[in-house]
Amino acid sequence: MTVRSIRHNGEMRWLNEKLYVSELLAKSRVGLLQTDNHLWDIYYRFQRIGRLNERTMQIEQLTEWRCSTFEKV
Repeated sequence: MTVRSIRHNGEMRWLNEKLYVSELLAKSRVGLLQTDNHLWDIYYRFQRIGRLNERTMQIEQLTEWRCSTFEKV
């Protein structure tokens, strides 16, 4: 996994280019996990939030979100 910092304006650097992720994640870190030759899943903490396509240098939004449920102990 590769870690990138999100700048104050919501951008991160990837392959010497700036990509807009989200201003909500400003000053946070995200993890990128390679899933294919040119595809990277983007994670914030344990939640997958998108997919980076290196060929198009675009971040694709997820079509569905998954939420974990916690049991009381």
